Amino acid sequence: MSELSISNIIRVTVQGLERSKTAKNVNEVALFTTETPNNSDPFMIAIDPSDIVNAYGTDSLTAKMANNVFAQNSNLNSGRGYLVVIPMQSAVSATAETFETTDLTSAVSSFKSVTDGSLNISVDGKSVSLANLNFSSVSNVNDIAKVISNATKACWVSVSSGKIKFSAKKVGADSAVVLSSGTGGTDISASQYLNVSGGTTINGSNSSGEKLSAAIARVKESVRFTGIIDNLMVEDDEAKATSAYINSNDMIWVHAFCSIADIQGVATDIKSAGQKQTRCLVYTNGLADACLMAAAYAGRAFSVNFSGSATSQTMNLKTLVNVLPDEGITQTDYAAAKIAGCDLYVSYEGDSGVLSTGGNGYFDTIYENMALKFNAQVAVYNVLKTTGTKIPQTETGVSVLKDALAQVFIQFVRNGVLAPGKWNNAQTFGDPETFRENIAQQGWYIYSMPIAEQAQSEREQRIAPVIQGACKRAGAIHEADVLIIVEE
Repeated sequence: MSELSISNIIRVTVQGLERSKTAKNVNEVALFTTETPNNSDPFMIAIDPSDIVNAYGTDSLTAKMANNVFAQNSNLNSGRGYLVVIPMQSAVSATAETFETTDLTSAVSSFKSVTDGSLNISVDGKSVSLANLNFSSVSNVNDIAKVISNATKACWVSVSSGKIKFSAKKVGADSAVVLSSGTGGTDISASQYLNVSGGTTINGSNSSGEKLSAAIARVKESVRFTGIIDNLMVEDDEAKATSAYINSNDMIWVHAFCSIADIQGVATDIKSAGQKQTRCLVYTNGLADACLMAAAYAGRAFSVNFSGSATSQTMNLKTLVNVLPDEGITQTDYAAAKIAGCDLYVSYEGDSGVLSTGGNGYFDTIYENMALKFNAQVAVYNVLKTTGTKIPQTETGVSVLKDALAQVFIQFVRNGVLAPGKWNNAQTFGDPETFRENIAQQGWYIYSMPIAEQAQSEREQRIAPVIQGACKRAGAIHEADVLIIVEE
């Protein structure tokens, strides 16, 4: 007797579901380095510094930067990110101009009699006059250098083989440091003291080899990253060129400059160009120290888990582990940085913290906007990707896309990026009353043009009507005024 298939009656098909795509993680950070690892890997991905230390060596700047990234109390791991270290190809950092004296060992006795020393130092076009320098307690060349260094933070002062070196804090061929006669008192530029006329000037040089933008372009299709830090010191023109490149991509470049002159110089130029995706830090303690500060800043900044509740943050007043506050920042510099949009690391009456400024947009604003973009883009994509049949080109179909976007807005309200509030801008869309009511009650609003009003040409291309979203940022409090009335 033949057996007939049950499929004549019941037909069952088991289909696998399309897997959704994960949004790009804004906490994936790339460290571009001029140093060479002990392997031939084009890049290394790390969730702790150990592999980087092994590849580059404990004393390398690359290893120290990786350590600082992960040393922060909240770091890339908090946001499910990683650090990818990418060696550049024959890249050489720009250097600063230096002036080095002759061997001053025999001049120590002459300095000991000086209690009113004077000296003029011009650094990157800014003249600093030193006066009343007291050398009566010096016993060696290091002591002489310390007296001068304590009197000014305009340049770096160091000693090697009995010679004092004065280094500009800017880098590149345009950097300059010039010593000349002081005004009043004892002129220590004279031959029996610093012997400036017998010293040697070494001009600064511009960066060479692979440019940072070229290195990014070379690897960005091979490994994912959003944040960028580097140990490459670059001259102003190259910094501005890199910034322009960054601003045309979904990336954020965190770069530390070393000179106070950079606040109203290159950082202001970057702000004026509207390049908010370049985050300018100014840290004047040293070239290598500036790289370490930027690494610590990035480790702390790229740490938000946007899937959580109340996880959004501002960098303002955050403590950076392994970083000392900047010794060279005055109140004048502080005020200028707020205008230019430079972030600093300073001491507030003994308490170290980041000054997060909004002159070029706050870091968290740029960072959160990028995270919102990534999540919204993937949420709508996944609706199209994972729907097994099709989404009809009807109001019902468009609502499916709008619902996906709504879930992203809800997520960003939950994590503290967005919040209900009053819409103060004159621009609205859809029904203005409904628009403002939604923003006030839930912090976001979504509108799409009716299907019936869509152009036939777009309909034939299966393009959905434009979906518009608006949302209210939760913001952050950085300062406060407190007024207290006391009655006797």
